[in-house]
Amino acid sequence: MQGQNTEKEVVSQLQEIKLQKQNYDAVVIIRGGGSKLDLAYFDNYNIGYAIATMPIPVLTGIGHEIDLSIADLMAHLSLKTPTAVADYIVEQALHFESQLDEYHHQTKLLAGYRLQQAALQLENHVYQLQSRPREVIRFASHQLDTSWNDLVQAIDTNLKNHQKELASIGTALQLSDPSHILKRGFVMVRQQDKYISRSTELEKDKEISLTFYDGNVEIRGPH
Repeated sequence: MQGQNTEKEVVSQLQEIKLQKQNYDAVVIIRGGGSKLDLAYFDNYNIGYAIATMPIPVLTGIGHEIDLSIADLMAHLSLKTPTAVADYIVEQALHFESQLDEYHHQTKLLAGYRLQQAALQLENHVYQLQSRPREVIRFASHQLDTSWNDLVQAIDTNLKNHQKELASIGTALQLSDPSHILKRGFVMVRQQDKYISRSTELEKDKEISLTFYDGNVEIRGPH
């Protein structure tokens, strides 16, 4: 995605995604640092218009931290680098997963509370059945059926909502899968069991592990 074909390629892909917007949660446009001339292709009216009119959020991470283009200004969210975009997606996925766990916990509490309430109502109905005529029996049976149906409907609704949320999380996790990022030419750098994101964090003369899509390479650190 560089040179004179940048405009055509980016606009074409955005138009294709727009036609299938129901299959996507967001669009990510990233490009590693390059010359000012290469990055200038993102200062383009057609690219900016295509981003601004997208029906789903567009995230950008183009060039270096100091770079800013029209594509960045039109995006739903502009981050400084491709790595920052990946970190943001992972963070959002983890946050959403945490929320889903909380919703699951709340659903269990609600179900337990409703069952407890139904049990108390049942005990009360039994007492009434023992002290009142058949009319009370019919009334109590109707009340019990109503309570049970409400409980089943509430649990079923909660489960369906959480299934939708889980599907969204699965999509977000697929987008943030490190293997997809590595396929695009990125490398994970690790030194002494710590992942390195900045060159200043590298320690001299210590072994560095580079993780590519198809394997690892061990090298010595800077002198």
